[in-house]
Amino acid sequence: MLDHNGFARGLQAGMAVFGLSALAGVWAAYDPALSLPMLAVVLAGAGLYFAAARRRPLARAELAAGVVAAAGLLIALYFIAQYGHQAHTAKSGLLARLGQATTFLPDLHGPLLHPNVAASYLLSSLPIAAAMALTRRRPAARLAWLAAVAIMGYAGLLTASRGAWLAAGAAGAAGGLLLLARRGRWAAGVVAGGGLLMVALLAVVVVDWGQWPLLASAVPRALERGQIYRDSLYLARDYAYTGLGLGDTFSKVYTRYSQLAQVETLTHAHNLPLAVWLGQGLLGLAAFLVLSAAFFGLVAVTVRAARPGLVFHGAWLGVLAALLHGLTDAPQYSGSLWLTLAGLGAAAGLALSAEAAAPPAPRPTRRPSMEVFLVVIVVAVAGLAVLYRPALAAGYTNLGALAETRAELAPGLSAAERQAGLAAAQAWYARALAVDDAWPSANRRLGNLKTMQGDYAAAVPLLETALRQESRYAAATKGLGLAYAWSGRAETAAVIFHQLSDPGAMEQDLYNWGYYFSEQGRPLLTAYSWEAAQAMYPDAQTTGVWLLIAEQYVAAGEKEAARRWYERVLAVEPGQPQAAAALEQLGD
Repeated sequence: MLDHNGFARGLQAGMAVFGLSALAGVWAAYDPALSLPMLAVVLAGAGLYFAAARRRPLARAELAAGVVAAAGLLIALYFIAQYGHQAHTAKSGLLARLGQATTFLPDLHGPLLHPNVAASYLLSSLPIAAAMALTRRRPAARLAWLAAVAIMGYAGLLTASRGAWLAAGAAGAAGGLLLLARRGRWAAGVVAGGGLLMVALLAVVVVDWGQWPLLASAVPRALERGQIYRDSLYLARDYAYTGLGLGDTFSKVYTRYSQLAQVETLTHAHNLPLAVWLGQGLLGLAAFLVLSAAFFGLVAVTVRAARPGLVFHGAWLGVLAALLHGLTDAPQYSGSLWLTLAGLGAAAGLALSAEAAAPPAPRPTRRPSMEVFLVVIVVAVAGLAVLYRPALAAGYTNLGALAETRAELAPGLSAAERQAGLAAAQAWYARALAVDDAWPSANRRLGNLKTMQGDYAAAVPLLETALRQESRYAAATKGLGLAYAWSGRAETAAVIFHQLSDPGAMEQDLYNWGYYFSEQGRPLLTAYSWEAAQAMYPDAQTTGVWLLIAEQYVAAGEKEAARRWYERVLAVEPGQPQAAAALEQLGD
């Protein structure tokens, strides 16, 4: 059974590995310069954690926690003071007007503080400030902390961050249930929780959410986030061991390899565990999970054995709220992670200090028996035997994905270097398929790469294999559709494209591809792209587009295909002069 020291050692080990995995994330990035700001955030947070998570007198431990709260107060003041100058997208007209009215400093031209990031700062620090206000004995100190709570609470309101509000409510409910449990009132907690659940369900049924702009988009946003999480999870599997790189690397990689698009629309994965996996690899994710488990284990033993003060509860509830917010968003990975880790350190320091001040408790003497170690070894060997092939295929795919990403996205490479990188990527994907020919990530990445290189005959079977296992992933669906389209199988491509969540956007994308190929002097691919777009909605009588398709077939030397489209125009518009003249020129 683990005690305070065991959980504290787990926290220290997890934090050390977490920092090291951030360094590895810089190596994995296609452009290390994009990773350096986030590396500084992670290392600063780790340093603050180690500075705060020490056994010391309770008064000094509370002082460390107060520093975390004071940092949150300064951030709240900056957010309020600059709200009107930072062009925040209004989530509510009333809150936007309040924010404009209380902007009390001229534009300082400081860093942009996104509302969700501001909310993540406040989640870590506001509960500590509230605990400080309730526990100070001197009236002046209590008033100062009450003022800090009011300022931070107002800033949290201005953020209009629904995810942060939900996380704060859930953390508060956890604290309330803990208090009831300490007093032996589990039944009251269950009744209260059930009542709140019934009220929430009734509200979903009877309330007209369209009358509340801030809440009306909550369900569509949740569905959108679900798709982002799923696509990010598929992307993480491509870079399973190393991640795709720390910092601002996600946007381009997600756009290019998950959406098969050019316009970047998403900056992060909106989920903290996924963001850590993508940024710092499997080692970083494991360290993060160990950190979280050890922290809450430390909280549990502290609450049970040490009778800590209210400031400790404020600190650990702040960490809980920040981590819950991370499940629906990942603002910590946009800059505020350092304060979350500092809060975690403050809570750990308060726990160790409370344990040192408490009367000594008997320590468990029972040690794990040899049978436990044997079971662990057997399970590990069995797991390795079962997962050896997919694990090895995932490793080769990971190396191929890194090579492909660097070849296509790294700045400053020559054409020869990019070609060499793509050749290396294909070799790694081929090795993955030699180990496991059904591994979906390798089939999809190699198939999409061959599609972009024009080898459609090789791409199609690879992408068909991938789609059988990744039927809900746009990169597999869209990739196979494009391979069909550009090999002249327009009707088959149209069927595949209609499996996408937004077929209309795909139709427009095909027209854009056609214009791109036209500018590149590739008329056959232009015709194939536009023909696939037409096949998606065959009842539309767009004779102007039909004429353009026919012209591209003529330019490509495909006279029979051109004739078919000209005849289609004449079937709808008998005597159409352009089509009639073109058919006469084509002859028999």
